Amino acid sequence: MSDLALRPLHWRDTLWCQRLAADPLTRAMSSDPSLPTLVKHLRWMGRHIAHETAWVAIRPWEAWTYTHRRRGLAQVKRGPDGRLWIGVTVAPEWRGIRLATPLIEAATQRILRQWPNEQAVWANVKFGNDTSLRSFSRAGYVSWFVGRAVPQTTPGYWTLVYPRPENGRWAA
Repeated sequence: MSDLALRPLHWRDTLWCQRLAADPLTRAMSSDPSLPTLVKHLRWMGRHIAHETAWVAIRPWEAWTYTHRRRGLAQVKRGPDGRLWIGVTVAPEWRGIRLATPLIEAATQRILRQWPNEQAVWANVKFGNDTSLRSFSRAGYVSWFVGRAVPQTTPGYWTLVYPRPENGRWAA
């Protein structure tokens, strides 16, 4: 059992999320490397809070407090292709201790419980982000090979998929 718990994103997390978004490594690995404006950031927060599609990683015994040390952020969005896409960010002070894999695992299980009819969860990992690629692989994600039709494949990114376990291996 993981020593991480996920709680829904809250408005009290606004400044922490803004600092996380401003982190140089987070920006470098983002699809949009520019720093988000405060208005853009608040819209992002509002959308994820309203739809409960972003979660903060904490220790289980801190589940109902907002004074804990936040370890990371997991979010999900429905792409234009209708698929669920996951994104995770580990807080800078918690990087380097293999926290991403349990965060990805916890978020993936949360997504599959929240959307029981989804057959898979998808992820994009930027080329050169080997740490993230290893973390997703350890969490059970597999590469979606070039040549397959994936409506939302972003150039410069690996496309990974986590098939729902009862579906067995992913079929082409």
